[in-house]
Amino acid sequence: MMMNSVVKSSELSQLFCDFNSIIQSDIVNMLCRKRKKDFTRNRNMNFYSVIYYFIFRNKTTTNAELTHFYSSIDKFEKRISKQALNKAIKKLNPNVFTYLINQFASIYYASSLPKKYRDHLLIAEDGTYMEIPYNVYNINDFQFCMNQHVHDIFDVKKVQSKAGGLYDVTNSLFIDFSLKPAPYSETPLAFAHLYRTKKILKNQKIIYLADRYYGSAEIISHLEFLKYNYVIRGKSNFYKKQVSLMQSDDEWIEVEVDDKWLKRFRFSLEAKELRKEKPIFKIRVIKRVYKYTDINHVFIVKTLFILPI
Repeated sequence: MMMNSVVKSSELSQLFCDFNSIIQSDIVNMLCRKRKKDFTRNRNMNFYSVIYYFIFRNKTTTNAELTHFYSSIDKFEKRISKQALNKAIKKLNPNVFTYLINQFASIYYASSLPKKYRDHLLIAEDGTYMEIPYNVYNINDFQFCMNQHVHDIFDVKKVQSKAGGLYDVTNSLFIDFSLKPAPYSETPLAFAHLYRTKKILKNQKIIYLADRYYGSAEIISHLEFLKYNYVIRGKSNFYKKQVSLMQSDDEWIEVEVDDKWLKRFRFSLEAKELRKEKPIFKIRVIKRVYKYTDINHVFIVKTLFILPI
């Protein structure tokens, strides 16, 4: 047991050493710049210091963050001001963090460190709206959704973005993450995450978890192409014709994707080719009723779950 702990500790140390080398690499130096001239001088707050600052931030104010950061690296006498930090942050291209998340996941899953559930990784996809700082630049960059209260840019009271992530439930780790304009759909985000992490998760046994809105025939077909298992919560009108013929709460159904349906496949060429070759796919549908209490109210939720063969 002790020997196993020592091996894990050694492997964890090597993991952080490898990731540290990636952060300070020339490719990250190039990716983190908004302009070619950014981060070219050897300043106190250089490009990798800004990245470390964001990775390890955990305080409530910027001044507290700066004090904690410079104390942690034993360079408190070189602590910079909040204004100097903001100046450095403005030079940073945020897309570098997508690269870093993927790189960390690559070296992590190549090790023996990941925990598994019955020899499988449990990865979950979901999306949401995320509120970001209110200013005219963010309104233009992230756009806004028009409704009965918001007719133009002058009606916008808060700025939101569409966030989506692929999350390793067992190891509490984001494998991929995206931040897009508010009107962006969650479906293309899900496909982007599956494509970007395909190489990272190669040779791993996967169970893909998702809520409603992710049970489309195209997503299921793409998961089948990747050889991923999946458990997806279905909408009430999910494959309504086939589900209505079920005689029990746990049955296999067959769904045929015709040419008209196939034309709606927009994000995965692999899924389209698979359904051309095999237009019928078979999935297991489980109906469940859940009862729970919230304060003084009792809720009964009827739902469907989709599983592969």
